[in-house]
Amino acid sequence: MSTLETPTRTDLVNVTIDGHPMSAPKGTLVIDLCKQLGIDIPHYCYHPSLSIVASCRMCLVEVEKMPKLAPACQLVVQEGMVVRTHTDKVEKHRAAQMEFFLLNHPLDCPVCDKGGECRLQRYSMDYGSAFSRFSDDKRRYPKQNIGPLIDLEMNRCIHCTRCVRFSGEVAGEHELYMMERADRSYISTFMSRPVMGPLSGNVIELCPVGCLTDKVFRFSARVWELKQTPVSCAHCPAGCSLNLWSRRRQVHRVTPLGELEDNQNFICNKGRYLSNFSDHADRVDTPRIADASGRRPVSVEEALAAAAAALEKAKREHGPDGIAILADGRRTCEEYYLLSRLARAALGTANLDYRTELRHPSAGAAQAMLAARSSAEPGRPGSVVILGSDLYGEAPIAALEIKEQIRRKGGSLLIAHHRACPWFYQYAQAQLVYNPGQAADFIHALLKASQEYLDDAAAERAGLVPQHVRDLAALLPTLPGGTLLVGARSIDGPRAGETALAVLRLLERLKTWGDWEMRLVMPEANGRGAFEAGFLPADLSPAAGALSAAWGGEVNAAAGLSSPEIVAAALAGTVKTLVLVGEDCLAVLDGPTRDALVRKLETLITFSSFNPPASWPGIQFPIATRYEDEGATLDLWGREVSGKKAFDPPPRVLPLRELCLQLAARLGKKWNYASARDVTLDWKRLRPSLTKIGAPDLSAGATSGILASGELWWIVDPHLFGRDPLAHRSPACDLTAPRLKGQIHPATARALGLSKLGRLRVWNDSGEVVIPVEVTPLAAAGALYAPRNLVPLHPGGEYPARLKVECET
Repeated sequence: MSTLETPTRTDLVNVTIDGHPMSAPKGTLVIDLCKQLGIDIPHYCYHPSLSIVASCRMCLVEVEKMPKLAPACQLVVQEGMVVRTHTDKVEKHRAAQMEFFLLNHPLDCPVCDKGGECRLQRYSMDYGSAFSRFSDDKRRYPKQNIGPLIDLEMNRCIHCTRCVRFSGEVAGEHELYMMERADRSYISTFMSRPVMGPLSGNVIELCPVGCLTDKVFRFSARVWELKQTPVSCAHCPAGCSLNLWSRRRQVHRVTPLGELEDNQNFICNKGRYLSNFSDHADRVDTPRIADASGRRPVSVEEALAAAAAALEKAKREHGPDGIAILADGRRTCEEYYLLSRLARAALGTANLDYRTELRHPSAGAAQAMLAARSSAEPGRPGSVVILGSDLYGEAPIAALEIKEQIRRKGGSLLIAHHRACPWFYQYAQAQLVYNPGQAADFIHALLKASQEYLDDAAAERAGLVPQHVRDLAALLPTLPGGTLLVGARSIDGPRAGETALAVLRLLERLKTWGDWEMRLVMPEANGRGAFEAGFLPADLSPAAGALSAAWGGEVNAAAGLSSPEIVAAALAGTVKTLVLVGEDCLAVLDGPTRDALVRKLETLITFSSFNPPASWPGIQFPIATRYEDEGATLDLWGREVSGKKAFDPPPRVLPLRELCLQLAARLGKKWNYASARDVTLDWKRLRPSLTKIGAPDLSAGATSGILASGELWWIVDPHLFGRDPLAHRSPACDLTAPRLKGQIHPATARALGLSKLGRLRVWNDSGEVVIPVEVTPLAAAGALYAPRNLVPLHPGGEYPARLKVECET
């Protein structure tokens, strides 16, 4: 007798499947049990992530002592149950069901994009008849347009309702519905609105036939012609595992990694549609040296020699502190590790950072301290408290994972942020909106209320109703434990240190009530990987001995300059040589400030897959994209996601990993890495040491100040589906980009004389722009939510930033 799992004996029941006796956990569905045993049960409507409707009737099996066939997707194993899955009675029923499904189905397999992975094709071969007895006219539906991303061919639909259930139960968007009834039923959208939800593309894989297909991929290739490669997503901290379908260095489509038919690894539309950027016309294909006479192409060896000479000169004349390295948040862990070793061991500088969106100098140390304290595991049972993060807007799949955990395993979801998230309304037990920049005051009021004493002044500064704070404070001690998720963007501005210390006090209080852990939600795609690879200006003195022994020689383990400090030092002339790795490392700056910074530098060295601005001087290296080299990333929870090489980069384009090794060799540091695997093993060996950081000085900074007349706090968090360096180089960028609007609270709108919809003129020292806005209670009073994708102004060093506004007539 076999046992599928090893729970206690009281949790098992004895069943017999096709003559094989076995034990299975109570509550197991027969269809899941058969799948674990390798017994194929045909099905259309069943999916492990969706509710059970048992409507397709393909999974019917014969059960001893039951008068009729029973659906395996709805049948729970019971003690002594005897199941037969392939009797004559069952086979006859399946053949009849397939005949019904094919009555109205068009014979258009040669032009259907589902060909080769269609479950109707497969079951027609396995269970269908060789000919059709149906001679009447087939039912026909008029063609519908449900948006630019998904193609709906209703004539192929078998009414399994997978897409409808996913849209409502999992995605929470309720975009697709089953209209009419009986033989007139069809799938459509409410009021013919386009399907544009951030998770909507998953219905393409969920559809077992060719009814819903990828409109961007439509007619471009046959699936059996494409190479499949597992890669990690380069867009957000959820770090999804993707399956990249490519041919001749071109990405044709992206799907979740795993079995397409019953895959529970959902992905968002940004990862699905905006990962085809490797063959963009703006791609750099040769090293260049730019000077007063213009850009001239050079060989890789000549560019490396020039870069090494410039770095040695800068180190000799200005010292290691005159050199800094900024990288974007999309590098692999191996690349971050080599950059960290290059900076601290070869160049002797600790001025390195990946958090290019930081506003305030104190934010870097505060975020690093919280990252070092992060320890929560994925799928951890219990409740979830989200503080200072619009998780659905930053990482939709991470939000979906938490929602599904709460829905399936129980627990409470509590949210506090400076902007409400409507997607979480139906799942969150409490959702509070505090004033922008006042997270520390909110936590202070919450901790005081938990001691049955409310600090009214702190609650008022946070813009909260005191009773709401009391209710939340009374709820927290009743929870047995869970995870505290803290948004890194809320740990910024002049009060970053104060907010970080408040978060730690809250965590300690939670631990006195139950089993609680914390995780920092970093906005970068591989922010966790950068931290655990040591690529940040933190104090690594606790690990100095281990690093020196491993790297051989002297290592600068001191704290260095963070991203905003590097920018300030470059503008002041103390940082003379700047190395930029990746795309748009200086995008947070306005144009004039960025140009002034570049002019101040003696040497600018860039490693980028795409052309930097034409006016930039210096040494420019082309590098391979994420999909042209192998490497690992870490998701929000710290899980490692391995990515393989999908295709070769263009000629004369090397991976960043190889360029780092060659540059280090020219600087007198020969590192013995024979392959990318060696770099991975070396990083993993030192990973515990690289996360041991010294305690930073987090003395309280200045307050956020008071708004002047005509000013609003500017919540500048970027929109995930807005334009970014990779997304806007993907062909489908304009198809997925939403029509962004600013958002303000009704009370703020009344003060400005604004109706439900309108336009605002906003400006600061870097310029002005007119934007569309909508009035909604989702926003905090006295604030304007307007992402950088909408307002191309420089926010300055304050978080939240300030904007002067007036109603545009």
